[in-house]
Amino acid sequence: MDCLDLALILPPRSARRVGAASAAAAATSSTGFRRTRAAPARSALTAKPQAAAGAPSTARRSRRSPPTPPSPSPSSSDTERNDSDSDGNGEGPEERRRKALALVKAVAAAVRKSKRCVVVAGAGISVSAGIPDFRSPNGLYNLVKKRYPNVVLKGKDLFDASLFRDPQSTALFYAFMAELRALVLKAQLTPTHLFLKTLDDQGQLMRCYTQNIDCLENRLCFSFDTRTRVPTPRLIHLHGDLDNLVCTLCRTKFPFGSTHLPTFRQGRPPACPSCVEAMTIRAASGKRALPVGTLRPNVVLYNEHHSNGLDIGVIAQSDARRRPDLLVVVGTSLKVEGVRRLVRDMAKAVHGCSGAADAGAARGLVVFVNRTPPGREWANVFDIWIRGDSDDAVALL
Repeated sequence: MDCLDLALILPPRSARRVGAASAAAAATSSTGFRRTRAAPARSALTAKPQAAAGAPSTARRSRRSPPTPPSPSPSSSDTERNDSDSDGNGEGPEERRRKALALVKAVAAAVRKSKRCVVVAGAGISVSAGIPDFRSPNGLYNLVKKRYPNVVLKGKDLFDASLFRDPQSTALFYAFMAELRALVLKAQLTPTHLFLKTLDDQGQLMRCYTQNIDCLENRLCFSFDTRTRVPTPRLIHLHGDLDNLVCTLCRTKFPFGSTHLPTFRQGRPPACPSCVEAMTIRAASGKRALPVGTLRPNVVLYNEHHSNGLDIGVIAQSDARRRPDLLVVVGTSLKVEGVRRLVRDMAKAVHGCSGAADAGAARGLVVFVNRTPPGREWANVFDIWIRGDSDDAVALL
């Protein structure tokens, strides 16, 4: 597995911030006004909102060869960091940068030539929108643990189905989901989201499997796959969504609107309108009253059955048989067993894709984009690990 460290070919973040500020100041002085990007949503969940990193100016990608990124002028600290990241073969920074640029061109060529690309996306693609991921130092698990140290032993506990056994943890779950939903309602799409939509618009995206419950991808209005026997959505939610609430009893779904937030913040689940209506009708008829369910976010917790799990499995098997030529796994630490199995199966299908009729097409490339490295068990699964933020990566592709 080759490692493409974006720090080798991109200017330091401090230089990029200074450059952006200088450009904005120049634009302001010359025109009297400037267009600004919407700031990431703020909430009690995030003490310091994440800044969008390396966002491209447009969502469209050129079909021409990507331009060679400008040569940065690394500071002494950047040079020391790069030297410390050496793989021990004695290569200097310039040689490693040359190899990194070659990998960028190889991945960009594979993306341009791909006709059946599969993407598996995680929470990392939404961090620059101001939505925390799960397992990073500033992620949701650590935020939960710090905020409720006397209630949860681990942040993961608040995302386990067993939380409903305890009234206190249940109340915390609803309050926490209210704040997360408030963040989502204010969040803006990231460059990585727009990159995925570009793949779809150009007919290259076969499927996008997302672990994200924020539903930012839904705003892109992905197309439907009409090449299957029954048209299937191009976007598949692996862990449910925060756009909807579902009744714990009758399973009826309702949009998760801002009107539900006050009740959620109090840690109280609202009653299901369908169940209340049914109870009212029965009471008017003099019949025995039935239980009334409550609404909860339509997300899949740990140790919980996915109501659409069988359908997702069928779609994944069908996608693997259709010989995808590129797999991009982005913004995920691959800790969920179902996702790990999906990635392994899809990577096997990609690596087995050969002998295509369209000579010269890029085939069999599996790319992992994430800040942290994959475990050793993935050495023979991923061909290239792009080390860095997903927004920075797609800006080069």
